[in-house]
Order: sequence, then structure tokens, then C-alpha cells
Amino acid sequence: MIKEAIAAIFREDITDPRLEALVITSVEMSVDGGNVRIRYLHPDRTESERALDKATAFVRARLAEHLPKKRALAVRFVFDRDRAEARAIEELSCE
Repeated sequence: MIKEAIAAIFREDITDPRLEALVITSVEMSVDGGNVRIRYLHPDRTESERALDKATAFVRARLAEHLPKKRALAVRFVFDRDRAEARAIEELSCE
């Protein structure tokens, strides 16, 4: 449910062109439901971090609307370093 809500927010509500290439790789919610960690990949890590910093409050508010329990959420975006490294290795092996 939360993954679908996040996908819908990025697909329908986020208009920042710096996030067009963003790929959500995983979503983790804490047991108490108060913290959400969103792992992602993007070709330009620095630019995407800036854009996500700017979008975090908006994403948090929209996500709260999608969840059954209306509560304050802590949303954190984390660059998925493991997947980025795996992708880089895979690209090297294909050459």
C-alpha cells in the first residue's frame, strides 16, 4: 500500500524535472508506522538529493493523506548505494 502511494505521488504530483529519472528501489516503514525510508537511484545523485530535499515536506504531506492512520511521518530519502554499485559492475561486465 505505501509503495503504491509513493509511486502515485511521484507519477502524478511531482513535477520537478530533476526527478524524472528517479527510480524508487525500496520503501521501508518502521514498525510503529512513523518513519518511512525511501531508497532510490538516479543518474545525478547530487541534483536528485537537492530536489528530494526540496520535495520531502510535500511527499510527507501527500503520503499522510494516502495512509489510513493520519499521523506525522518522518520521510527520509536514501541513495541506494548497493544497487548503484551493482548496476555499475553489471555495466562493466557487459562491455
